[in-house]
Amino acid sequence: MFSYLIAQTKRRPIPTLAILLFVGVLSLSLCGLHFANQQAHENYEELYGTVPVSVTVTDLTGQRSTDLDAYQWVYNLFISDYELGGYLKDIRVKVTENIDSARLEEEAMDCSRLLGITSLESEPGFFQAGDMAIRWCEGYDASVIEGDGLVCIIPERFANASGQISPKVTVKLSHSYYTDGRPSQTFEYQCNLTVAGYHSLDSDVIYCPLGVMKTAYSRLGKLWTVDSISATVADNHKIDEMWEAAADWFVKPNPTGAKTPWDYSWYSYYPYALKVDDGQLTAAATALERSVRINDICTVGIFVLAAGASFLVGFLMIRSRKKEIILMRTMGTPAYGIFGSFALEQLACVVLGVVLGGAAFLWRPLGQLLLFVVIYALGLTLALLVFLRKNLMATIKEDE
Repeated sequence: MFSYLIAQTKRRPIPTLAILLFVGVLSLSLCGLHFANQQAHENYEELYGTVPVSVTVTDLTGQRSTDLDAYQWVYNLFISDYELGGYLKDIRVKVTENIDSARLEEEAMDCSRLLGITSLESEPGFFQAGDMAIRWCEGYDASVIEGDGLVCIIPERFANASGQISPKVTVKLSHSYYTDGRPSQTFEYQCNLTVAGYHSLDSDVIYCPLGVMKTAYSRLGKLWTVDSISATVADNHKIDEMWEAAADWFVKPNPTGAKTPWDYSWYSYYPYALKVDDGQLTAAATALERSVRINDICTVGIFVLAAGASFLVGFLMIRSRKKEIILMRTMGTPAYGIFGSFALEQLACVVLGVVLGGAAFLWRPLGQLLLFVVIYALGLTLALLVFLRKNLMATIKEDE
């Protein structure tokens, strides 16, 4: 059998090489498309694991995310694992409170606000100039803001007010309860904060960790409000699931600021919107999904091309070998014998072409390559059955 195939190849080298080249290119393309899809799926997973998606509480229009004066329940939603906290990480909170007085050691400071933050990212102004607008004192860095230590960052203009490396700032706050429009009781709280750094922002704000603010509100017996709050989605695959949990408390931003009735609570309307900045993730994921779909279409096209090409090759092979068929019939070779010899030649070329074409990708995916061979064989079989079942001698005379 092997010697027969070698002999047939020597007799018709150009058609044999053409089939080998054709099948090899299709096999190589099939493997290349599979590899491209694998890479796309890996990139898709990497994309969902690395592209940050921020979640920000805004007004109903989605345009304003600061000076919200949002009640503490908004903050509680972000840190509670039973609400949104289970879907979020890197929570960024900013809480502002007016102060009665501030003193740097014994010298009065013209600062009017104490601002508690969970991280430097809570205050975008620290990064707007490109370089960080903070000069740290020796032994301190950004991590002190993320803790609960009694530290603060004060305006740069007070940097030379004390000869100490880390001077102390005394901040005084008060809160009054009113009865019939008149203050009936006033609580005061005074805390001593160590200066950890100096900021160059054009403001009269003293920054401190959020924990300092929580202690102050607790001592004053005051419910506190949030100036701004945002976070990063912990698992981008769960954005839709997060939205389902958030729908009980927030609406999606609406450019018109239309109010949505809220029957869930004491509010008549939803007071806040939740803005999810997933545009970059969505655009990149859509591009990858489109690439995978195109590759899948091309893969199907290769299988269709294999079926059509095999049928055409079978037809042309019979048309070009009429004399050989006549001789085989004259010698008493049955139709199935002719069919077998022709099919064996073609399948040998196809298998060899697949082996050569798929070698670059170590014959992966093996399943698709085997399916390619099967489809090619079916197309060839159909062509041979269509033409070899006829009265070949009559057909040959008609063609002559």
